[in-house]
Amino acid sequence: MSDLGERLAEEAGTLARSEGDLRAAANTLLELAADDGDALQEAQHQWAETLHEDPEDGEALGALVLLGAALHLQREQNAQAE
Repeated sequence: MSDLGERLAEEAGTLARSEGDLRAAANTLLELAADDGDALQEAQHQWAETLHEDPEDGEALGALVLLGAALHLQREQNAQAE
């Protein structure tokens, strides 16, 4: 996993525990990713593995939701730019 992917995975976990505003948290991840969709997907994959190992892990579920929202926002922004 890339350094950025690792950093995004850590930040997603932190935000999942603390951030109540999904859009704000997703924007934070998107800014941190600097529009690197591959790194966002790496972080998403890491949390998916964690959730697969422990389906009751609420942090993993929250991080996956945030990363999915960040990827969605990235697609929206790219579509608007075209």
